[in-house]
Amino acid sequence: CGKRLIVPVASQGVDVEKER
Repeated sequence: CGKRLIVPVASQGVDVEKER
């Protein structure tokens, strides 16, 4: 399953796709 998690990196909104 592909889940999209938004994680604050360097005070920025970056969406990371995780396979879990």
